[in-house]
Amino acid sequence: MSTEERKLAAIVFTDICGFTELMGRDETKAMALLEQQRALLKPIINNFNGEWLKEIGDGVLISFPSAVKAVTCSLEIQRILAHNSELTLRIGIHIGDVIKKDGDVFGDGVNIASRLEPLAEPGGICVSERVHEDIKNKPEISTAFQEEQLLKGIDKPIKVYSIFTQMDSPQQPVAETTVLKHEKSRIPILAAGLVIGLLITVFALRNTGEPEITVERVFYTGERIPVAIADFENNTGDATLDGLSGLLITSLEQSNYLTVLTQSRMYDLLKQIGKAEVESVDEQIGREICHQANINSLVLTSIRQFGELYSVDLKILDIEKDEYLFSTNVQAEGKKNIPGLIDEISKQTRISLAEKTEEIEKSQRDIASMTTKNLDAYNYYDLGRKAALAFNWPDATKHYKSALQEDSTFALAYYGLAYRYKWVYDSRSDDLMKKALKFIESAPEKEQLFIRAETVTDDQNVAIPMYEKILEKYPNEKLAYWEIGDIYYHDDMADQSIPYFEKCLELDPTFEYAIQHLHMAFGDTYRNNDMIELANRALAMFPGVGKYKKRQFDAYSSAGRFKEYFRLAKKLEESEEPILDPDEIFGKGFMYSGDYKRAQERFLKMLSNSETENSALFGLKTLSLYRGDYTNYIHYSDRILQKRIEKNSNIGYANELAERAFVLVFIFDKKDDSRLILDEMGSILSDEEKNIQFDNLNLFRRIQLLDAYAYLGMWNEIDDEKLNLIGFSQMNQKRYSAIKHQMNGDYKSSINLLTKTTPSMSLDLQYFYYFHLGMDYRKLGDHKKSLAMFNKLKNSYGGIFGMRKIFHSTLFLYAGLANLELKNYRQAKSNIETFLKKWEPAPEWLKEKKIARETLAKIKDVS
Repeated sequence: MSTEERKLAAIVFTDICGFTELMGRDETKAMALLEQQRALLKPIINNFNGEWLKEIGDGVLISFPSAVKAVTCSLEIQRILAHNSELTLRIGIHIGDVIKKDGDVFGDGVNIASRLEPLAEPGGICVSERVHEDIKNKPEISTAFQEEQLLKGIDKPIKVYSIFTQMDSPQQPVAETTVLKHEKSRIPILAAGLVIGLLITVFALRNTGEPEITVERVFYTGERIPVAIADFENNTGDATLDGLSGLLITSLEQSNYLTVLTQSRMYDLLKQIGKAEVESVDEQIGREICHQANINSLVLTSIRQFGELYSVDLKILDIEKDEYLFSTNVQAEGKKNIPGLIDEISKQTRISLAEKTEEIEKSQRDIASMTTKNLDAYNYYDLGRKAALAFNWPDATKHYKSALQEDSTFALAYYGLAYRYKWVYDSRSDDLMKKALKFIESAPEKEQLFIRAETVTDDQNVAIPMYEKILEKYPNEKLAYWEIGDIYYHDDMADQSIPYFEKCLELDPTFEYAIQHLHMAFGDTYRNNDMIELANRALAMFPGVGKYKKRQFDAYSSAGRFKEYFRLAKKLEESEEPILDPDEIFGKGFMYSGDYKRAQERFLKMLSNSETENSALFGLKTLSLYRGDYTNYIHYSDRILQKRIEKNSNIGYANELAERAFVLVFIFDKKDDSRLILDEMGSILSDEEKNIQFDNLNLFRRIQLLDAYAYLGMWNEIDDEKLNLIGFSQMNQKRYSAIKHQMNGDYKSSINLLTKTTPSMSLDLQYFYYFHLGMDYRKLGDHKKSLAMFNKLKNSYGGIFGMRKIFHSTLFLYAGLANLELKNYRQAKSNIETFLKKWEPAPEWLKEKKIARETLAKIKDVS
């Protein structure tokens, strides 16, 4: 018996532009685009309480409980898709009755929404009058009347409205019936009493007639006024003056009345409107940024030179009214006096936006005292900062160093360079940060807080309140959220780091380091579905970028969802131009899922290709560790070392040696061989010509090197300096003390140390953590707890740094030994047989293999 459900709902109908043509040209690509649409739209729709009703060809029919939800969700979809040139949608929205019957959907709401969709521009949204009535009082939604349309199948004409998305430009009014909504300005016009002494020219743009003077009374309401600063229009021909807008932003940030769009936030917004590559923010791009950020005041400046005279024009544009609120000109003789001009236009900007003169006099420091008097130094710093925002570290380093050559007391340049080295755990960061601290009084207030916080990041109780203080005044300061999240993450509190990384992505959905760390934090806390959703969302934004595709495969493998993993791998292999090597993806998938034979076949296939040979060697070396295969491990490690020598890659060679020293002592019990390698490592790290420091090694290679020292009893090599250069120092400081206790037979002290740490740490460290605890409990005869530790990660597939290969197989062995002690004979037999199958090619002289065979014999005798 069929059932019928009727309800009033806001209906959204979407359609992919150009899909029919694409289907005729490339069916595989078209079907992949539909998959991409599902992956991208479904989580967004869920966030807005929408219901995915059905797909109609390349179109999607969606239901929402309200027009506002439907429109805001559609705007979010179009904002995200603005970065994706392959997936462009038209969207139509109507409110009406929806009838669900026998798994299908009917009604006027559906029909009208589907008729409105073709009327939208690519990347645009069209809505009916009924929807417009519900959203017209929402200041954050901008609409314009389009026309009345007699839609097919509809008796009466319907008024059609367009909604502005970031892909639209505001449309011109259509006759008298056009509705053009913007948020009402929170910025009052000029105070009459202040204007007379300031203005050289004040004019408003009119649609007709000559410009005329306008002076209106302002009343400050107490709410901070948001303002954006366009780049200076530099008409001097002197490129060293290109970065003056940075000085103006810094000066205006002193105000307690304004919320100034920082340069980092400006860059985030440029990415969101698809213009990250622009070299200069002019008036047009400034307008787009203001619309995107819901800011109504745009500061426009230009500088000209007449001999030794420098002239700066300042205009403040009201975006809503398309009028200049204020205009003035200031002049000074000589380049050295340009910072003084910045101070003057900063002051006049603040006064024009209703800030009291006495408040300005109280709070405003001259810009040279907060940065540098040397404009050449500032220009280099500005170039370095812009490169750093794009994570172009080589250029950032070069420019920061040039700034310091011009001015050796420039605190901001020291801080910028120190921050650059911090990203790669380079110890040079510490000395540079100390120099920034030395000259900290010549830095702005916000950067002073950043500098002080960076010098105490090893103490989260001190550092985090400093970043929170920054966020009180600068709530959109992405890097402050990032730093708090990073502190929690590297203090083994991945669960607490997640909200801060999510806030980073709310401000900047493309922020790679936040995407990367949130991906890891989800994995560390076993939120595998969230990790998959994040990976799919990132890939939808960057569909052609290999690292995001790789992260998608990592997410599915970490979740153990190999059916979907191999489905994606098959699609990759069948694509005309795969962005990743399908053999490597298949090889890793087979290896993680335990199909070692097929994994080996894929990796060996890659060896014959010079472009994939290195990846093949690493894959085969990793496979040998899963299998306890000493002979192949040495063979492939030797080949990797030889490749490093041929390419003169000293750091790569040292990284391989660090892992090898650990593997030989921890897995293969080759202590003497491990010591020889550590001797060689000591020579490399002390070789001034090679200039390789401990912190030049990869993060987990540093950990493995210290572990090798620990298991060989070389405790003098493990000092606080090295521990501080590991990203998870809190956990590791306790872990190395615990290893010492364990090696001395003091298992209780070892357990007491480790159980005081939080297990919400990097999943790769969790392998070390739980294995260590499992061995401690085993030695104390607490086999129930021992089994719990070994079982914790026995069936885990995660770990972005690859530590699973070290522990995975032996976890089955020791779980089997614990089960034997607990008289769980069947489970013990299964565990031991699984271990022996995995370690089939392992040499018989290995201690673990001998124990496994002896234990299996005992189980047979008992049973």
